[in-house]
Amino acid sequence: MNKRTYLLALLVSFLFIGFTSCSDDDDTTDYAWRSENEDFFKSLSTRTDLHTINAGSGSGYLYYKVLKSGTNLPSPIYTSIVNVYYTGATLSGFDVKADTIIAGKEFDTSYSSANFIGYDENNQGIYKPVSFTLSNLIEGWWVALQEMKPGDKWQLYIPWQLGYKSSGSGTSIPGYSTLIFEVELESIKKY
Repeated sequence: MNKRTYLLALLVSFLFIGFTSCSDDDDTTDYAWRSENEDFFKSLSTRTDLHTINAGSGSGYLYYKVLKSGTNLPSPIYTSIVNVYYTGATLSGFDVKADTIIAGKEFDTSYSSANFIGYDENNQGIYKPVSFTLSNLIEGWWVALQEMKPGDKWQLYIPWQLGYKSSGSGTSIPGYSTLIFEVELESIKKY
């Protein structure tokens, strides 16, 4: 074996070992994260302030807590376009002004500078709602929103199976993440 072939074989071996060990660490991290999220979701069954909605797809169910009741108008349907206010979080480092029982990390909100309108008479920020078509959302959202009435504000606890599944979304939502949302259905733009 010449020196060049030897060095190439050595390089390939190091790369193989490096990738193998990285994937082992990732598997361990994924398993720990999945376990933490599944344990948290299971622990919600002991809370008496939560209700459940079965997804009906065979993917499980989600929990919700009513924070504010809205109107008696009809709920949106799967193809509806809705206007909502929301804040979403995953577990660990939660800093959202939602429910103090939650512990997690905010990854998205409609209360951003892009949606800021101005201040009211009490110097509170005013934001415009965000519009979504239900069918374009994760399963947990469209399942919950079809149960909500305009004006309802709920806290949703969505298991990974009804969220971003095992793949996650970008760098802010790892796979197997339980999602915690505070969602207010402001109005239905189109049924």
